[in-house]
Amino acid sequence: MSDPSCREIRHLLGVYVVGAIDPADRAVVDRHLDRCADCREELAGLAALPALLGRVPLADAERLTLAGDSQAEDALPSAELLPSLLRRAAARRKISRWRAIAAAAAAAVVLAGGGAAVATAVQSHGRPSSAVQQDTVRGSNAATHVSAVVAYSPTGWGTAMQVRVAGVPTGTTCRFWVVTSAGQRLLAGTWTSTGSYAGTWYPATSQLAPGSVRSFQLTAHGQALLTIPAS
Repeated sequence: MSDPSCREIRHLLGVYVVGAIDPADRAVVDRHLDRCADCREELAGLAALPALLGRVPLADAERLTLAGDSQAEDALPSAELLPSLLRRAAARRKISRWRAIAAAAAAAVVLAGGGAAVATAVQSHGRPSSAVQQDTVRGSNAATHVSAVVAYSPTGWGTAMQVRVAGVPTGTTCRFWVVTSAGQRLLAGTWTSTGSYAGTWYPATSQLAPGSVRSFQLTAHGQALLTIPAS
């Protein structure tokens, strides 16, 4: 943890997991994750970050952007500039280290792209990047009326995924899981549904290699909405 490279990488993990990192930084993070188990574990702890960012009020994001304009030379804003929502959350209970990273990521995303950057990071419009080889699987559940598309690709540390969902009511908190060949479920992402299908891709990540993934599962309120076999 005292390794300076680890400190620098962990500042980037938040924007990495929501897909808002620039390509040059992504390459640096990928290389580091390939050799650093501690940072891979840190990344796994950020699975809930997209949902957390989705709760940052736009007004707070805009104020954060304006406050950060005078500090554009800084890689990250100071703690005083974090969104008020995260400050309230920290006051209610002791904030864990991954939540602190999430807060820094939210600020970095907003400063990089303005008030709308939070929504953009959580809801990537258009198809996922095809810079690396991807597998795509689709599925639907007639009982729950939920359908989804999962685009996933290998990384040096596991699997990166983008998920598009239809049939889930707006405001529903969803959890996305990868299921191993032994039947173990591993949380890969969580988000609050926008109710949109055509333009919203939700990011997810797992330390599990694509070849070890048997299926993908979407749940809400503790119930399975959909299971899609991997290709």
